[in-house]
Amino acid sequence: MASDADEIKALNDYAARILEIRPEETKSMHFASKIGASQYVEILRDIEAGLTGWRILDWGSGFGQNTFLLWRAGYEVHSFDVRDRYRRYFGLAMPEQEIRFTHGTDPVALPYPDAFFDGVLSCGVLEHVPDEAGSLREIRRVLRPGGRLFIYHLPNRHSYTEFKGRLTGGFHHERTYRRKEIGKLPGSAGFETVSAHRYHFLPRIFLERRPRLFGFLDRRYRAFNRADRFLARTPPFSFFSTAWRLLLRKIDQ
Repeated sequence: MASDADEIKALNDYAARILEIRPEETKSMHFASKIGASQYVEILRDIEAGLTGWRILDWGSGFGQNTFLLWRAGYEVHSFDVRDRYRRYFGLAMPEQEIRFTHGTDPVALPYPDAFFDGVLSCGVLEHVPDEAGSLREIRRVLRPGGRLFIYHLPNRHSYTEFKGRLTGGFHHERTYRRKEIGKLPGSAGFETVSAHRYHFLPRIFLERRPRLFGFLDRRYRAFNRADRFLARTPPFSFFSTAWRLLLRKIDQ
């Protein structure tokens, strides 16, 4: 198993190769820094601890940073996205014969057989789909019995960053989640909750837009992440954290 530092470096190198040919991607490149990349390494470690099996779907794969890490860890990872433009970058990180990318045009349907995957990863995706319930049912269909759904970056209704965005007309999510919605989400689609908690109190994207401060913090990313984890689990800060992370399990019906 590669160390966290090695995984972060691999992601940073991948980001650098993308930016070399497409510098205009800078604003949406959230794994070019150590702070940014470390959040995806944390997702990898969660999956390694919580998934039984080796076939996983990166649902809404974007630039493929999660796909890349999962592939490096030895998973049979399939990537799906309704945005085809990101596929061009995958070859900068992985051998072409190892890329299993599918571009889908249907807002709900997935082009995979029933019970095909051991796990599905949703990282910053579920809150954007037009039919949340339909997408969850479709994910359930392609998961084997007992398969896991890993959900990250689900925006917290009470996040101070969401409040600031709405107040100032800046970036914010149209769909956000309180504890009540989090509680209803699994059962309505045939899942049970294994774990659910708020995380990420410190605003990574906000800090990225302040290069001098972010550069100082990025060199101290381990301390930054320790402080972030402490605040995200300590009341009252936890209540205002930026997002939810969930682990769901498919139940037989």
